[in-house]
Amino acid sequence: MTMLANYRKEREAFEKLLDCDSCRVLLLCGKSGMGKTTLLDTFKELSEAKGVCCVLFDCKGTVVLDEVFGRISNFLGQNNLPNLTKSRSASENPTINISVTGNFLCGMWNNLLITVLPKYNPVKRQAHCVQLMDVLTEDLKNLERPLLVLFDTYEKMNSDVKLWTELFLARICLFPQVRVVIAGQQIPKFDKGGVKKFAQHFELTGVSSAEDWLPYLQFKQRTTGNLDNQEFLKVICSSYQGHPKDIAKLIDGLSTMGELA
Repeated sequence: MTMLANYRKEREAFEKLLDCDSCRVLLLCGKSGMGKTTLLDTFKELSEAKGVCCVLFDCKGTVVLDEVFGRISNFLGQNNLPNLTKSRSASENPTINISVTGNFLCGMWNNLLITVLPKYNPVKRQAHCVQLMDVLTEDLKNLERPLLVLFDTYEKMNSDVKLWTELFLARICLFPQVRVVIAGQQIPKFDKGGVKKFAQHFELTGVSSAEDWLPYLQFKQRTTGNLDNQEFLKVICSSYQGHPKDIAKLIDGLSTMGELA
């Protein structure tokens, strides 16, 4: 289980995200070490505990568009993608030539994404991404099961995935079962469309209260020896200016209660 110090408002917002369709997008912005990844790991655990399957992408690694669609397709399954597996033939849309085979997960997405990812000029690549989103839109509108998509380190997202994500978010009002959380030192900005209505934005500035770190100290079963726990935490919170990654690392390095015993 992931343990957090504070960020209560953000956790409450996420629980609302799961339970209410008035909020479908959660944006978390903060500098490195502010706890964004820990929050996303916690959100993943909370969603799975509620029976909501989710897909988490860490964009500081190499996340490409075929991986995004491939992993989402593993969750949705062929039966939930009727519009993608029928009527979008070459005769109806010659630009996207989708060949659906019996080997759905391994073959279908490879065939589909060959049409999106060739080294075309930016204008043509954008057109292909839009067409791919058009193919998926009706399927996402009719999902019967909830889908949670989490993106970490948004500022490292490659251009193809970023373009598709912007298209995806621009249509979020059409997808009642879809929820999205994006975290990063930068986050998408929405100055038009209906995304604002469904989005909440939080700036993560650290956790500087000793009281908020006391449960973490206890959860980790760490001890400060002869020092008063709260006074010790006040000192390190001040020294590290509430920086969650550094404070958690210091607490994790303390002796455990068992070692002292």
